[in-house]
Parts: sequence; C-alpha cells; structure tokens
Amino acid sequence: MDRRQRWAWVEVGLWTALIWTFSSRWFSASHTESVLFPILRWLIPGISLHTLIWVHFLVRKAAHGFEYGVLALLVFRSLRLGSSRSVGVSAALAVAFCLVVASLDETRQYLGLYTAMRTGTIHDVAIDVCGASFGIALALSLRALFGGAGPAGPGLGPAPRAR
Repeated sequence: MDRRQRWAWVEVGLWTALIWTFSSRWFSASHTESVLFPILRWLIPGISLHTLIWVHFLVRKAAHGFEYGVLALLVFRSLRLGSSRSVGVSAALAVAFCLVVASLDETRQYLGLYTAMRTGTIHDVAIDVCGASFGIALALSLRALFGGAGPAGPGLGPAPRAR
C-alpha cells in the first residue's frame, strides 16, 4: 500500500470519527434546535413553530444523508486507488461499509452508550444508506459524463493497470 492509499484510508477513518462525533449529545435534536431555530427566525420572520419543527427535522435528516454520501465517496476512492477491483464492486463495498458504520452508530445510540440524549432508529440507517447510494450514484454519473477521474477527483476514474 503506497502513501496515497494509506492517506485515503486515514481520511475514511477521520470522516467516520466525525460522523460518530455528530452522534454525540452535543448534536442531539435539542442542541441543534437551539442553534437552528434562532437562525430560521432571523431569516424568515413570522415562521410558525410547526414549520420550524419540520425544517429542523429535514435539516437533520439531510445531514445524515450528506455525511454518509461523503463517507461512501471516501471509501469508494480508497478502494479504487491501486486496485484492480471493478467500479461496481468498489461501489457496492463502499455502500456496504456505510451500512455497517450506520448500523453500529445507530445501535450505539439505541443502547444509550455514551449518548443518553440520542435515539437510534432503523429509519436513520435507511437514510444513511440512501445518502451513501446517492453519493456513489452522483460520482458514477460524473465519471460517465466526464470520463476518467473527471471533476469528482482522483481515484474515481479507472483503476491503474498492473505492471
């Protein structure tokens, strides 16, 4: 494994740690609400409490999808660097990796380990996997449109040939 490959896996580890940090009590609904509600009230004076609650819910769920979309891209890139694995196999493994991370994270929250203020649900795992799948689909679409590495970055293009 060369330096680029090692660093790619370090990035996966760091992003996974960030996701687990976002699962802490500091990013629970009550904490994010205390930040998001005032911003929304400033941006949209007269916004109803019902709308605030819905926007808060949607922002939190979109964040789940985004976090795991990025994680899937990082894993996909790590798997493609220096590998002869096909794009399809790399994509499936990246989504499977995200499924495992999401399941462990939500289980940890469900059991109340380290995060008594959080609740883990199968619905959040589904949102996480959808985000991962969307991230991979977007990368593959950009790859098909632009060919090779394209604007999605290095490592998303064809695997280097073995010498």
